[in-house]
Amino acid sequence: MEIFGIINIFIILLPILLILGFLFYLARYMKRAEARADEKLNIEKENVAYQKEQIDTLNKVKEKIVNIEKMLNETN
Repeated sequence: MEIFGIINIFIILLPILLILGFLFYLARYMKRAEARADEKLNIEKENVAYQKEQIDTLNKVKEKIVNIEKMLNETN
């Protein structure tokens, strides 16, 4: 009869253990997904900053070209 008692306890605990295992796996997956999302966000921030630098540089070059064109027009 003790074997049946152990089997009954095992049958009762098995779904609980399965649910806890699933929740543990889900928490690990979410932590990894969050880390990947943070990494992607940091890369995007770096890209945006780099693009802003490029735009600023292009604007400065454009201003210089406009000034050169004005000077050339004045000399003609």
